Parts: sequence; C-alpha cells; structure tokens
Amino acid sequence: MKWNIGQFERELGGNGRNLPPFVLIYGEDGGKTNTLAKKCALSVCPHLDDPFAVDRLRAEDILDDATRLVDSANTISMSANRRLVYIEGVSSSLGANQLSKIAESVENALGALNDGCVIVMALGGVDNKNAIVKMVEKHPQATALRCFVSSSRDLTTEITSYFSKLGKRVEPSAMAFLQDNLGNDGEITQRELEVLSLYVGHADVVTVEDCLETISSAPSLNVFKLCDALGSRDRAKVDTYLRMLEEEGQDASMISAVVLRHLKRLMQAQAAMASGMSADSAMKSLKPAVFYGQREFEQQMRTYPKARLEKMAEKFYEMTLESRQGVLPADLVINRALMGFSF
Repeated sequence: MKWNIGQFERELGGNGRNLPPFVLIYGEDGGKTNTLAKKCALSVCPHLDDPFAVDRLRAEDILDDATRLVDSANTISMSANRRLVYIEGVSSSLGANQLSKIAESVENALGALNDGCVIVMALGGVDNKNAIVKMVEKHPQATALRCFVSSSRDLTTEITSYFSKLGKRVEPSAMAFLQDNLGNDGEITQRELEVLSLYVGHADVVTVEDCLETISSAPSLNVFKLCDALGSRDRAKVDTYLRMLEEEGQDASMISAVVLRHLKRLMQAQAAMASGMSADSAMKSLKPAVFYGQREFEQQMRTYPKARLEKMAEKFYEMTLESRQGVLPADLVINRALMGFSF
C-alpha cells in the first residue's frame, strides 16, 4: 500500500492499533524521513527505550545477522499490546551490496508479518524505484509513505509559520536566503531555524544579516561585503575585507567562487536590461534572488562598464586556474587578483 501524509497522520492514533504490521517511511529528504519514522514509532510505544516492548535495530544489526529482523518481529511483547521493531540507519549512503542484503531481510520479514508486532523502518535518500519500497508497496499488510524534499512554497510556509509562532516576521531578503540554503533535509532545516531564532532573540524581524551569521551553510558575511567593495572599486575596503576573511580562516576557493558568481549575476542582470527589462525586473529575474546588498547590486548593474565586467570575469577564470596549479599559494594568487580588480 501507499500512504500520503494525510493518511499517515490519521492512522497514528490508538497505540499503533490502526497501523499495519509494516510501515516504511522513505524519501529523498532523509531528515524528514527520520522525523516521521520516529513519530510513527512513538505512536506504537511512547518509551522507545523499553526493552520489553521495543527492539531498536540499526542497519549494521541486520547486516551482521540476516535472521535478526524476522526473529525480532516474532518476539512476543511483555508489556504492550503490540511489539515495536524500529529500524534506523538505513539509507542510500550504504553500498549496493549492503542494501541488497537488507532488502532480503525485509522480504523475509514481509513473509512473516503478524498482528502482534509493528515494524517501522526509516529509509532515507531513495525514491520509489528502490527495491525495498517496491516490495512494501505491493504487500497488502504493509504501507509506504514517501517524504519529498520541500518545494520553495512549502519551505516558505514552514519558515513563516515557525517564526510567526514566535511573534516574528522574516524580511524578504532573509527569506530569499533561507530558501536558497535550506530545504534539502527537514531535520537540518528545523535545527537551523532553532539556532537562528536563538540568535535573533527578542528582535521582531529576522534579517539576512542574522541568517548569514548563523546558518551553517552560509558563506561569511564579509565575502558579500567584499563583492560590493569590488563592484564599487573601493580598494581600501577590498583590502580590509580580504584581511578579515583571512583572519576568519576562510578558504580561498570559497571566496573566489562567491566573487565569480557575483560577477556572472551582474552580467546576467545587465543582459536582461539590454533586452528591455527595467533594472528592478532584471534584478528580480535572477535565481536565486539577490538577498544581500540589493541597493549596491542595483547600482553596480546600472553603472559598471559592461566591457570591464566581461574582462574581469575572463581574468577571474584565468586566476582560478592559476591558483589550482600550485606554483604559488592559492590565497596569494586570489588576493593579488582581487586587489588588481579593485582599481
């Protein structure tokens, strides 16, 4: 059988009495998969550390003993109506041979299901073509729920709802940044939002600066300031931000990637304006959206000489290749080039 999230939520009540003997939670979003599998397991037994009612298995347990899953499913619970077998740690990160062995154990367990046990399994990083998923979906006493990676609309709703409950709003540039940097893993997204809310504290508005300071996947705020300084041809500021990034221990390749991206986006916006778009529409057409220094970006796309911008991008490619050859330290090559671009 297949379930959608609505069916899943409706069937969770009653200490697992409404659940079929085998529930598979799978999908590309590994974090959401783990979260919903745990929620399902807790609906069967609220105390997952109860050894008389629960058998928690990891992927390695099944790999070490091919009969472990069937044996666990056939063990009678001493303290609950239905025994819970909760399988964690199975994902696409395992090798094909390991996944094949686990699939064999699941197949054997599906052939020996009984009403006295509920098997809940989390399977992250896979789609509906996976062998285990196909077996479960075809079985009349088993069901599978797929967890998709959040769409931009879903992620916006999640972020807005999270901060609305805290009495805060998210400024548009911050929302654009969060959409670009979160959403691939629901568990990580939730954790990052929690850290962000702690950093914001009592403030009513979540800003892009807050996001840049807290989101673990975010580049340093100073690299964006460096881009603006380059676009303004402010040599003193370029030197200042390069020194600050060096003190932070930021990787030269990261700096080079963000600067090159900035140059390319300026060129894209200028091309859109040349085709007849207004400056505002040209900037809004960029994907992902410009989330930091919007006023500075618009000024640069309006005024920066097109020929110089193209030459900079060309030279930047050459500089990037030179930095990878190892003749000179990458930091020295990149810093020297960036200072040259700032004239």
